[in-house]
Amino acid sequence: TNTTTAEPLVSTLHQISYRPIAGYGLFTKGVERLVSDELVKGKPKTTTDYTPTVRYVDQQTGIVYEQDSKHIENRISNTTIPNTYEAMFSNNGTHIIYRFLDKDQQTILTYVAELVQKSNTPADLTGSFTYQNIKNIALSPDGLSYVYLRPKTVGVDVVSTLFTTRKDTVLFSSPITEWVINVINKSIILTTKPSGLFNGYSYTIEKTTG
Repeated sequence: TNTTTAEPLVSTLHQISYRPIAGYGLFTKGVERLVSDELVKGKPKTTTDYTPTVRYVDQQTGIVYEQDSKHIENRISNTTIPNTYEAMFSNNGTHIIYRFLDKDQQTILTYVAELVQKSNTPADLTGSFTYQNIKNIALSPDGLSYVYLRPKTVGVDVVSTLFTTRKDTVLFSSPITEWVINVINKSIILTTKPSGLFNGYSYTIEKTTG
C-alpha cells in the first residue's frame, strides 16, 4: 500500500480513563434537550435523548466518574473511599458495591451505597456495610440484585439481595467456603475452585425456588 495516499487510520477504541479504576457500569441515560420556545404547561418544549453512558470508580479515591458518547469526563460523587479494590454497579448506575480492606489490611469490607443527588453538585454516597470477609460476590444479569457468600461459623450461605430493599434471601448453605459464583439468567452457578489434586464441579441453584 502506498502510505503517502492511504487514508489515515481512525481507531474505533477510545480510552475512557487514564487512572486505574476499581470497576465500571454501563447504562442508558436520558438527557433533556430544548426543542423550541413553545410552551408546554408553562415550560419550553423539550425532548429526551438517550445515550449510552459508562460510570466508573477511581481505585485510589473511590470517587465515581461518568462519560457518555461525547467522551467528556464528569465527576458524579463527592464521597471518598480510599483504595477501593473492586466496585460493582446496579443496572441504572445509582447503586454501587465497594470492596476494600480494613485498616488491618486483612479484613475484607463490603459497603453497599446509593448515589443521592441533592442539587447540581456531585452526589453523596449513602449506604451501609454488610458482612465482613465476603470472599465472592456476583451481579445478576439484569443488575437489580447481587449474590454473595455470607460467612458462617462453619461454611457459608449463598444469599441473594435486591439493591432497592437490601433484603437477604438465603438460597443454599454449604460447609464448603471456596466457591466461585456466577449468575446466568435465573440460575446461580457455583463452581469449586481449581485444584491440581481433585476434579472440579459446577452446580446450579434456581433463584426463584432455591
